Formats: sequence, C-alpha cells, structure tokens
Amino acid sequence: MNKLALLSNINMAPAQNVLSTEGWDEPYICEYGQHLRDLLDPGSSLNTGQYHTVWVHLDAQELFKDLLFTLPDAEQLKERWQEVTQAIQAWQVEHPSVNVIVSNLVLPPSLFTNFLEPRGDFSFSNIEQQLNQSLSELKGVHVLDAQRLFRLYGYQSLCDEKYWYLGRIRYTNLGFECLCRELKRLDRAVAGKVYKVLVCDLDNVLWGGIVGENGVNGVELSEDGVGKVYRDVQKTIRALKQLGVLLTINSKNNEDDVREIFAKNRMMALAWEDFVVPHINWNNKAENMQAIAGQLNLGTDSLVFIDDSPQERMLIRETMPEVAVPDFPRDVAQLQRWLVEDVIYEYFGRVELTESDQLKTEQYDRKIKRDIQAEGLDLKSYIKSLQITVDVIEDDVSELKRYHQLTAKTNQFNLTTRRYQLQELEEFLNEPDVGVFALRYADKFGDEGIVGLAIVRYDGGAERAHIDTFLLSCRVLGRDVEHAFMDKILKAIRRRGMTSVTAEFVPTPKNRPASGFYEKCGFTAKGEHQYRAPIDDLVSNNYRLAS
Repeated sequence: MNKLALLSNINMAPAQNVLSTEGWDEPYICEYGQHLRDLLDPGSSLNTGQYHTVWVHLDAQELFKDLLFTLPDAEQLKERWQEVTQAIQAWQVEHPSVNVIVSNLVLPPSLFTNFLEPRGDFSFSNIEQQLNQSLSELKGVHVLDAQRLFRLYGYQSLCDEKYWYLGRIRYTNLGFECLCRELKRLDRAVAGKVYKVLVCDLDNVLWGGIVGENGVNGVELSEDGVGKVYRDVQKTIRALKQLGVLLTINSKNNEDDVREIFAKNRMMALAWEDFVVPHINWNNKAENMQAIAGQLNLGTDSLVFIDDSPQERMLIRETMPEVAVPDFPRDVAQLQRWLVEDVIYEYFGRVELTESDQLKTEQYDRKIKRDIQAEGLDLKSYIKSLQITVDVIEDDVSELKRYHQLTAKTNQFNLTTRRYQLQELEEFLNEPDVGVFALRYADKFGDEGIVGLAIVRYDGGAERAHIDTFLLSCRVLGRDVEHAFMDKILKAIRRRGMTSVTAEFVPTPKNRPASGFYEKCGFTAKGEHQYRAPIDDLVSNNYRLAS
C-alpha cells in the first residue's frame, strides 16, 4: 500500500479527499498544530503506522506568527525553524526507508515592512530565502517547491483569508489541488517512477503547418510570433536530453521531407541526431509505438506520446493504455507552458542527475550499432565480436547516486526488485557485514558505465552470504554479462571466508527475463523462490558460464 502521513501546523483536513483521488491509500493527517508531537512522540500515529511517504507542510505565517509583527529578527526566526527541521532530520534518520518530503516556506507577498523588503535591510523575504536554503542540508529529505506553485498560480488564487479566520484553513480548493498534485509528482520522481522516452509527432507539434504541403521553409518556425512558440518548444525538447530522456519520432509523413527540413531549415533547434529509432511512415501509430519500444528494449509503459491529433491520441489510449498520452493544448500560445508544466513535471521529474543520464542518447545509439553488428551472427560469435570488458568495483561511494537509480528503475533483470533510498545505500556502503558490488561495462562501441548492482549480506558466524539484490540494466542483457558479474561476486564472497551462499527470486510481472537465473548459476532450490549452494560449486559453475 502507498501510505502517506501529512504533518502540518494548520488545518489540512480538506486535503484528505484530494490526496485520495491522487492515489494515496487512506492518508493520515495530523491534528491541527500537532506536527512536532507526532515527530517526537514514539507512541504517535506517525511512529506506529507504516508509511511510504511523510509530507511535512508548514505554513510560514502560522509558524512565525508573532515574529511577523515586529522588525525581522533573523536569529529568532532561524531558531523557530531549526526546532522543526532538527526534529524532521532526527525522525528521518530513524526511518531511512521512508520518503520524507518537506515543503519550503512561503511568506505572504504583503508584509508590514512594505518597500523595505526589496532593499534587504529589514527583509523577511531575505531570511525566508536563507531558511529555505537550509533545507538542502537535511540528509535524505526532498523539498517540495511550494514557492514555485505560488509564482505559477498566484497567492490570491491559492489562498483565501476567509477560510483562515473561519477554520484555520489557508488554501482554496485550487491550492489544495496544486499542492497535492505536486506532492504526487515529486514522490514518483523520488521513487524513480519516471518515463524514459518522449515520442513526438511532427506537424503542428515541432513546427506549425504540414511540411509535405507547406515545404521546408514554409512551415511556421522562426524567432517571431507563432513560429517562435514552436522554436521554443524544440529548444525545450532538446534540453530534455540533458535529463536522460530519450527522444524519438512517431509521425505519418514522408521521411525524405522530414529529413530535408532537419537539414535545410535554419530555424530548426533540434537535429536529426537528437532522435533515436525514428518511425516516419504511414503505418498505424500503435504499431510504430510497439516497434519503438522493441528497438529500445523498453516496456511501452516507458513512453510518453505527444500528438496534436485527438484521433491519434485516442488510438494510443485505447490500444496501449500503459503509454502516457497527455491532452494537447488548443491554443498554440500555451504550447511551451504545457510542455513544461503538464509533460515534463508530470512525466519526467528528476531529483538527481548522473553522468550516465546525460549520455543516454549516445548509449542507445551504441545499442543500435550493436544490434546491426548482431545481424547474421550466432550469439557466441556476436558476443565475441563485441570485445566486452567488465570490471567489478566494491563499496565505491562515488557512484552512490547511480546505485540509487539502478535500484529505483531496473525491472526486467532484477531478482528481488527491492527499492532502497539513497541513505540506506550509503549505510550499506559503510556496513562491514554488507558488500555493495557494481558492474562497469565497456565494449568496442564505447563505455556504458555502471550497469549492474549487487548487495550481499555476510553472516560470519555461519560462514554464509546472502545475495539481497542482484540486477542488471536492460541495455546490456543478452550478452552473458550477468554470469561474469556473478562469478566475480562469488569469488569476492569466498575471499571473505564464506562457505555457502543463499539467494532469492521475487517474481513480478516485469522481471521474467531474470527467471531461472539462479538455477543456471548452480544454485539449488530450497523452498519457493529460495536458493542455496556451496560457494565452491557456484564459483566453478559460474566460471564455466562466464568463460
């Protein structure tokens, strides 16, 4: 169950229904102003319940109340804020597997210090900025940017003083909806439940008009008027590559016309090379979508499709409901705002960014080259032709963010699909009875970086090791890399003096490619999905498989 606890110093009861519609199971909301009690009292509902996410949302006016009616005293304001943040940090340390989200502070835009605010001499706003900056120092805590929502929608749209004086309710219906939607987006991003591919239509999406009718330079694409809207959209889509989002095309068009506009229209901000496996033809777009997913070796639930045609959107929604298909704006002037707010924030949220993310397109370009190389070769000859090299590193804290990404996102070849928070992984790296192994992969087409992860727990008294986690990125599947990885791990386990190894396979709808892996490695089934074997037998068997 996806359980949520909401702690606040104001009346957030109206959020109950909104949170339920956003998918939270019976969210717990603390009593008015009881946020600190819930954090500090071991017997509170917060500490006795099993929550996936804890959201702390404090109202700045209520938190600082009396302090806002005198000239700003930075030390007093900081002291009051630290009382809460220290309690949050202490609670998070005791519950590292819980996703802790804290909203940043939002002061009202109208304060008695009036025109002194911009000067900074007597500025609550200045102190507010410092207090919010201190949230970045909290380990294992993610920040919900409430200030962004107030800039986007306006303070008067989200708040109503009448509700406040009647029942200590700060927000309007729109305010609750915006905050709860942002929470859901952020929570998904923290969990790594983000989409991987943006699938673009072309005409009236990347440019105005139809290239086959208007010609290469006759479409709307410029630095003025409507043409600038489309150029800004292209710049934004191109920027998504830096977040690790793959770009591709699914368009009913003549490919020669499309290639020509990429080559000859000087206003194109996107290049042909920005896209992987483009499908430009007159086929059914659902068939193209299946082909795109197959070529990328991704599930269709990794795809987001943007298309101006309601008929094409309906086709994908009805035949492939797992594909995300956002509505398209009717007003062209709203296209850029829609792309950022309703597509990027909704489907491509990120809370961390690694070097591997920024090289995602290049990685898939290399995959396509490998697929071409495989044509006409048997599996053994193909693997040999790739000139694969693998390196296993142990307990390397410098790759912590990448480890977190792998546990959050890997599904197909993931034996247990356990999702660990960043802090939990950091603790594993510092725990003497836990080994964290990472697999670095390279071949003649390039270096893929960290593509595999294993977490091993040691029981020295029993001379036994247990493989808690074993996973491999889908982009290197089918090359026997998993056996080379297992072989190196088993040898490290034997060097620790362990005489036997246990493991488990937890089946899910997505990890069927991992089924049977432990049997192939030489493990013997001991109960449902439980495996065990002497370490010497395993090393011998995996050496044979990996050689």
